[in-house]
Amino acid sequence: YGAGQRYLGFVVVTTDGSGNANFAASLTASVAVGETVTATATDAAGNTSEFGTNQTIIGPTPILDLDADDSSGQSGADFIDNFVEDGSPVNIADTDAIAWDPDTASLNRLIVTITNLIDGANEILAADTSGTPLFSSYSNGVLTIAGAGSEAMYQQVLRTITYDNTSQNADNTTRVLTVTIEDGVFSSNIGTTRIQMLTSNDAPQIDNNSLTITEGGTVVLTSSDLSSTDFEQTASQLTYTIAGVSGGRFEFVANPGVTITSFTQAQVNSGLVQFVHDGNEAAPSYHVT
Repeated sequence: YGAGQRYLGFVVVTTDGSGNANFAASLTASVAVGETVTATATDAAGNTSEFGTNQTIIGPTPILDLDADDSSGQSGADFIDNFVEDGSPVNIADTDAIAWDPDTASLNRLIVTITNLIDGANEILAADTSGTPLFSSYSNGVLTIAGAGSEAMYQQVLRTITYDNTSQNADNTTRVLTVTIEDGVFSSNIGTTRIQMLTSNDAPQIDNNSLTITEGGTVVLTSSDLSSTDFEQTASQLTYTIAGVSGGRFEFVANPGVTITSFTQAQVNSGLVQFVHDGNEAAPSYHVT
């Protein structure tokens, strides 16, 4: 593995009867990040081995913990929270989240990534950088906080980062977010946040509800006459219930003369429902839900 260039020190180790030993030792020496260290073994008779495998010196990496006291129920550096559809944004880290570097007082970047972005542009990560020189940008599931700042600044901003989903038909798959911090040379360990999606079935909203008909006439309904919005249901699943009808009746085009009190949006869209006026001068009326 090459030849040594600079002597660093030694330790004395006692081997077993087979000449083997497991040990850990500390040496005080000046070495630079990126340099390699190797060693030889010398026995009591002065016989010296070849050089061992080179080991590269790495520097202390930043440390991240999204929930220092694990109060969310996640161990290690991880965090978990619930997002309720139509609710407020939720934090991706606890109020005791930690971001620090063992060998420097400054950091320069924090990255949060939604690893399973399902609802596209409806999923939003945001952060409050006020009071700091840091700036944030968000695109396609990745939030980046950047700029030269102290550990305290990055920790402050980390604790403000939120997840939001504006979809009215959000997928209920748990979102998995990864978080790292950087000091300009090294990246931290990866913290993982799981956002459990608590979705709901929103009530449909009637958008159009009007009829134009001549006295004694018949009109086939279209979506311009009656239509609703429902993000969770298809047209065939949207069912109208009719009550309090006066001045006529609803019926299926294929079954004239038989009054109906319910039908679907799909049937309206396909021109299968009609209203027949009874011929009286009073305008017809009805209640639909």
